[in-house]
Amino acid sequence: MPRKKRHTIPRFNIIILGIIGLIVIMYSIFKTTNIDPVLSLTYQRIEKLYEEDIEREAKKYDVPEEYFKALILLESSGHKHIPKRFEPHVYAQLKKVQAGRRKHYEQITGKTLKNLSDAAIRNLASSWGPFQIMGYKCYQLGIYISDLRGKESIKWGMQWIDTNYGDLLRQGRYKDAFHMHNTGRLYPKKGVPHTHNPEYVKNGLMHMKEFKKRKMKK
Repeated sequence: MPRKKRHTIPRFNIIILGIIGLIVIMYSIFKTTNIDPVLSLTYQRIEKLYEEDIEREAKKYDVPEEYFKALILLESSGHKHIPKRFEPHVYAQLKKVQAGRRKHYEQITGKTLKNLSDAAIRNLASSWGPFQIMGYKCYQLGIYISDLRGKESIKWGMQWIDTNYGDLLRQGRYKDAFHMHNTGRLYPKKGVPHTHNPEYVKNGLMHMKEFKKRKMKK
């Protein structure tokens, strides 16, 4: 007897159905959260990758965990594998210190940089990890740059933040905290913020509120 032909769905149709299904899911997310569906997925990714570590460290320092989730979104979009971000102006200042044309750059002196290669200076002048902490900050923490982007990046990043402006967080001065992280200065009393993105602080505060809502619903 001749075999009966099997009726199969063409591969193209399967792809189309998959795309339609994804659109339906994203639309349902948007309808239930009133936020951009892509942003909602980013919130989920940050919670999945970082929430456990952030909760542990936040309890240690008595600081709000939603601030750090929001900061990760602003600085690295909540990704797991985060490329370094080279800062040419910091590199230029560190090279001046190394050459003796400047006494120090923050806590970094010529003695610190004396025998370092140009590649090492570039790493110090780059920001690393989910919080994008500058490489030269590792000296303050007594760690290696690899620690800022390794398995304990949340631990070391939050320790650096607590040391440098943790009191702002405990006082509820989140506007100042976001501005401090991005610029090293408090939010200006007059004029516009000095952040690289004028909406940086505003977006950070909005993300904090959303992360707090999501936590309360769990």
